[in-house]
Amino acid sequence: PLHIQPDAPFRAKFIRLMRRGPVAWWEVLSQRFPRQIIQMKVRKHTLRSLDFVWAGTMVAPISKQIIDTNTRIRYIHTYDYEDAKSSQLSSDDEKGYIVLLDSMGPANPDHGVIGKKTYRMSEIEYYRELRAALATIADSASTEIIVAAHPRAKMGTLDSSLRPFKVKYGMTPELISQAKLVLDPSFSAAVSFAVVNRVPIVFLSSHQFGTSVELGQKTLVKLLNTFRVSLRDVSKFNWNNLTVDADSYVNYENTFIKREGVLEEPFWQQVIQDIHQITANQ
Repeated sequence: PLHIQPDAPFRAKFIRLMRRGPVAWWEVLSQRFPRQIIQMKVRKHTLRSLDFVWAGTMVAPISKQIIDTNTRIRYIHTYDYEDAKSSQLSSDDEKGYIVLLDSMGPANPDHGVIGKKTYRMSEIEYYRELRAALATIADSASTEIIVAAHPRAKMGTLDSSLRPFKVKYGMTPELISQAKLVLDPSFSAAVSFAVVNRVPIVFLSSHQFGTSVELGQKTLVKLLNTFRVSLRDVSKFNWNNLTVDADSYVNYENTFIKREGVLEEPFWQQVIQDIHQITANQ
């Protein structure tokens, strides 16, 4: 009764789960998963609508074929929010360095999904220009720059490409929580950590980064009301005393990370409590 693309085991897993019992669930982590994961071709007469949906901040990505007016929607928050909150410093701690969110540039393994021509430069050229820009920024701001390695980067693989800058692996939320500024040469999902921690973000651009990076950065610049600076123009930008647009950050958080009024407790705890309540009433 279901038509599932053969390369979608993740989607199939959720379908099997939904069909096990009278209470079905679907959890959406903002836009952390590619849209194609949650798009299905379903015949309406073979799969009834969901009884219950737990969603990060929105249900728009969920097919209207599997939710209707009888579906109960419970907004929780995304895991990014929990990760950011658990890494926060106390208000007495001083934020003292700049964090670069490394995207791995042309070597990013996701290029098989987003297109191999995303960058119009080699990996060597990318890191050469990036290192030069970082050196200028560090000197202008009189502040140390620490690189938060891309989560897909293996330990030690970026060290030589970014030397002399210190690279730390698997510590992105913690690094951002202690940063005075975040630099993003792409359009990383990790900007959520900066938003929750109210850390200023500046996007680093280049005409050689390609259309998808350009569009992604321009969208985030508009949403966060911040700056986008060319790698070749970093010497012309004032890197001191940068602040955030409070209203833009709040709007972004409410739209993509955590709705206003949603409980602070871990989202899986909220899901478990709901399931207990549902099963107790049956």
